[in-house]
Amino acid sequence: RPPLISTAAARSGARHSSSNELKFSRRVMDRLTGGSGPLFGRADPNLRLEPFAFEQVGAFVSKLSATDRLTTYAATGGYPLHLLAWDDRASLAENLRALARPGALLFDAAPQIVFEEFPAGVGFERVLRAIGRGRHSFGEIKTEADLRIETPLATLQHMGLVRGELPLGGPRHARPHYVLTDPYLRFWFGPLSRIRQSVEMGGDPATVLSAGSWLAHLGSVFEDEARRHGVRRVNAGDLPTSSIGRWWRTGRNPIELDVVGRAEDAVVFVGEAKWSDSSPGARDIAYLRDRADDSFGPSPDRLLVFWSRRPKRIRREGEVVSYSVDDMAAP
Repeated sequence: RPPLISTAAARSGARHSSSNELKFSRRVMDRLTGGSGPLFGRADPNLRLEPFAFEQVGAFVSKLSATDRLTTYAATGGYPLHLLAWDDRASLAENLRALARPGALLFDAAPQIVFEEFPAGVGFERVLRAIGRGRHSFGEIKTEADLRIETPLATLQHMGLVRGELPLGGPRHARPHYVLTDPYLRFWFGPLSRIRQSVEMGGDPATVLSAGSWLAHLGSVFEDEARRHGVRRVNAGDLPTSSIGRWWRTGRNPIELDVVGRAEDAVVFVGEAKWSDSSPGARDIAYLRDRADDSFGPSPDRLLVFWSRRPKRIRREGEVVSYSVDDMAAP
């Protein structure tokens, strides 16, 4: 029997598997859950393997474009059983109608993940729901959850379900920005939770796709994957050696930068991730440069890096580097 998921391990497990290992994993799952397999008719959300990274989901949904893989990943979180149930010949809406209704995998798995790890009635779900609905500061989460959140928030961080982010390199007075680390739980406690009552009464789960919360969710997942792709490009030597994270500043002149690469005290590149079809133009480049200079001071050697949905070749022109979702989806 495949191992049950460990939530803490799920955040990092199986993310370094090779393409051959992924294909082997799928063959094993197919044999286990197929008509003659020992788990035929028995595989459900209680039998979960650790999630795969975005660039690895193509082993399960090979017929999908890179763009469609990202939207699939945003709904499934890379869990193998979710991906095995996903029909890569059907549309996103059709898959949600099949899998995000009561009694189906994507609708029922999240509560089991949470209640498997935590006792009921002590606020964990309320904290997760508050963050999923866009409350990211300590005060916002506390107000939305309407309870003392110190213990549940610390436990959720320890278990790897919540991450407290700080601006890379400061400023020192910045307070954590709390996010759900798992794209599937982010989807369930965010966009899907907003229409859950309607779905429970027989409504169409695919209506979630027309909501602004779904587009916001896609954008946040894309930003996360841009940062992960930035780490991979640093490791490959394509971007300057650096630590990678987000950066923001609040106050009278607020600024937010999706991706920042910092080497010691110098910011060697800044990046922007947009879930759009447009490639960066002159105005985008000038705007990102101005924000970087305002945040860290001018630097003639700093790279400007863009991630977008538009399929194109990797482009490097002087100080500007651009990547597409196709580049991000490559193993």
